[in-house]
Amino acid sequence: MKKVFKFSIEILNNFDLFGHGIELDLHSKPLVKSTFSAIFSIAIMAICSYSLSINIVSWVSYSNMQTISSSINLNINDFLIDNKNVTYSLSYKNYNIYFGLSPSSVFLPFEEIRKYVTQTIMLDDQPLEIEECLQSKMNEFLLENQIDTSANQTITSSICIKNESYTLGLYSDEKDLGLDISEIIYTISRCQNSTNQDYYCASNEEIDQMIPQLSVQVSLPRSFYDFNQPQNPRKRLFDYKIFNMDQKLVKSATAFLSPVYLYRDQGWFTEDYVPQSLDFNVDTYTTDVGSQTSGNQVLFQQFVTLGLNQQIYYQKNQKVLELVASFGGTINVFLIFGKLICFTYNLLILKHKLINISFSNLENAGEFKK
Repeated sequence: MKKVFKFSIEILNNFDLFGHGIELDLHSKPLVKSTFSAIFSIAIMAICSYSLSINIVSWVSYSNMQTISSSINLNINDFLIDNKNVTYSLSYKNYNIYFGLSPSSVFLPFEEIRKYVTQTIMLDDQPLEIEECLQSKMNEFLLENQIDTSANQTITSSICIKNESYTLGLYSDEKDLGLDISEIIYTISRCQNSTNQDYYCASNEEIDQMIPQLSVQVSLPRSFYDFNQPQNPRKRLFDYKIFNMDQKLVKSATAFLSPVYLYRDQGWFTEDYVPQSLDFNVDTYTTDVGSQTSGNQVLFQQFVTLGLNQQIYYQKNQKVLELVASFGGTINVFLIFGKLICFTYNLLILKHKLINISFSNLENAGEFKK
C-alpha cells in the first residue's frame, strides 16, 4: 500500500509546472567556458553581423528583389461598361520608331529620296512633323546617354517623328458599341508636284526606275528586362522589318502595341508599388499585299496602333520584418551548429576538471589518513 501511494505521488509530481532547477557551481562559476568556444562564438557573431549588413545594403539599394509578372487582357466590354478611355503619351523617349528608305546599293539623304517618293507620318487624320533622326535622341531612347554625339548629328536616310509628344488612345464608343483606336500611319507614295512643296519631283521615267530599287526598313522599338540586374533591368533595341517597293503592288503592315509597365516596391512594412517606367512592345505584327489600282499613288503603309493586352512587372522588395526574421533564422542556424561543437567540447572540459578534482580529493584524503 505504501509503494502504491509513493508511486502515485511521483506521478502527481510530474504535473508540477513550477519545479525549481538544481544548479551546481564549479569553482564558484555556473558555467564551464573555454577559449576555443569564445573564439568560435566571436566568429559566429561576426558572420551574423556581416550577413545582416549585406541584407540591409541589398534592401536599401533594391538589389535583391523578387519579380512578379502579370498580364492583363482587356476587351471591348471593359471599356463600354465603365465608359472608359485609356490614353498614352508617346515620344522619342519611350517609343522612338523610325523608318529608313533608300536604294539597296547606296544611301540617299532625305532631300534626294523625296524627289522620287513622298514619306508622311499621320496620327489618325493629323500630320505629324518628321525629321532626319538625331543620333542624340536615339542614344537617349536606347538608354545610352553616356555616349557623346553632336547635337545635330543625324542618321543617314532615316526619318523620325519630330513632335515632342503625341497621344495614342483607346476610346469607348457607346453609340456604335465599339472602340475608337488611334493609330500612327507611315506612308510611302509616288512623288507628285504640288504648290505646297519647295522642290520638284523627278520625271515619271526616273521614278519608275527608282521604285524597284527602293527598300524600307521599319525599326520597331522593343524593351526587354534582365532581372538579374534588378536596379536597372530595362534594356532597349529595335526589331527590323524590311519591305521592297513594287509599283504594281501596295504593301502594308500593322503593329499592335502592348504597354509594358515596371513597378518597384518601396514600402518598409507593407507593399507600396511606385511606377518606374512605361514602354511599348509589339504584341502582334501582321502584313498584307494588294494590287495597285489606277490613280493610287501609295506604295507602302505601316500602321502602329494599340492592342488590348498589357504586361506588368512588379519588383517586390523585402520588408523590415522579413529582414529581422531572416537575421533571426541565420543566428539560430549558427547557434545550433556552434552548440553541437562547443557544447561537446565544453562537456569534455567539464569531465576533465571533475576527474582532476576527484583525484585531487583522493590524494588529499590519503594524506589526511597518514
